[in-house]
Amino acid sequence: MERERIDVKRERFRLQAVEDLTRGVTRERELEDSVRYALHAIMGALGVKRGIIIVLNGPQVEVHCSRGVTLEGEIEAFPEEVLSFLGRREVPFIYESENTPPEVKRALEPLTEPLGREVLLSPLRAGRVFAGVVLLGDKVDGNGYSRKDRELVAVMSRFIAAEVNSRLSIEELTRLNAALSQKIEENVRLITSLQSVYFQTIMALATAIDAKDPYTRGHSERVAKISRAIARSLDLSPEEIRAVYMAGILHDIGKISTGKEILSKRGALTDDERETVRRHPEVSYRILSKVKFPHRGIPEFALHHHEWFDGSGYPSGLKGEEIPIGARIISLADAFDAMITDRPYRRGKTLTEAIKEIVRYSGTQFDPAVVKAFLRVLREEFSSPEKRKEVISAVPRRVASEFSPHIITEYLGEAG
Repeated sequence: MERERIDVKRERFRLQAVEDLTRGVTRERELEDSVRYALHAIMGALGVKRGIIIVLNGPQVEVHCSRGVTLEGEIEAFPEEVLSFLGRREVPFIYESENTPPEVKRALEPLTEPLGREVLLSPLRAGRVFAGVVLLGDKVDGNGYSRKDRELVAVMSRFIAAEVNSRLSIEELTRLNAALSQKIEENVRLITSLQSVYFQTIMALATAIDAKDPYTRGHSERVAKISRAIARSLDLSPEEIRAVYMAGILHDIGKISTGKEILSKRGALTDDERETVRRHPEVSYRILSKVKFPHRGIPEFALHHHEWFDGSGYPSGLKGEEIPIGARIISLADAFDAMITDRPYRRGKTLTEAIKEIVRYSGTQFDPAVVKAFLRVLREEFSSPEKRKEVISAVPRRVASEFSPHIITEYLGEAG
């Protein structure tokens, strides 16, 4: 329970840190205030004692700020060799002075020396534009930077770089009013990248969960795609469809607190192990409910995706339409993917077998309306070459190869 509590707290804190960064950086009017906020957020997320951000406009230093360390003198520009050295890097890296060209080492020493024993450098890149660098010193807990730490720094650095480059581009447009259409197009791409980085963070978290069990790798993304297709078939609003998709990706995030030895166990689970696994929807809710998502309902969809339509599911024993529609959709998508996926102890069902199983449990485990929508999606995807293949693309080739659309016509009348 203690490990579960710590894991939940850590993942919740990381999600909230990214959310705080995106809101805080874009809220500040002045570039210097945004950069200062960004440094505060990134140091807080990793528990870092000392840090520096330097924002460049070409070779010139536009803004620099530090925390926990005082910089000696004024930094006006980076030499060409430093720009070349940092500009070639795309991901955060541990700075090693002994492997650094002498001229670069001389230029960076005033920045790296005060930061401590281990210094993490993260380039600020917006597309091909090198916009500066984040330098982070020793962590408060004395540990080195883990892979997850570096991934989080990379995501947050992309946010900062996109915002910084967008601000500098706007200032340049104001001063010069030249090449207007080209700059506007560039800013649109940068804004789009800001939105997409949040999604990339979510995908990275889901991938980390799925990776704990090699037999479920890709499960979360498949469930999300299938859920989105069902939501469209049910004519949900675009906002609801996006929420269902996001919840599909995150529905198993609570398994972060479940040991790998349980998730990948080949034999039957003990009662205690089964109870541990059954807690994951509530753990998911506790993590997700603390994050301000752009779409409503995501924590609730994750919490209730193991409820049964007849009220015999868990964790709350909800029945019928008491269960949120997103949870009813994800419940079917989750079960379907589990049916057709191979496990160490059994081979996955064929598509025909899985459909029979879903139809058999329509009205007990599954919402009949959701079952019908799922079957409609399958029929349309197999029958229409132009139809987006969201479900078919999510199933193994051997599962799809034996299937014929007329099987669905046979069952559509029985699905509720």
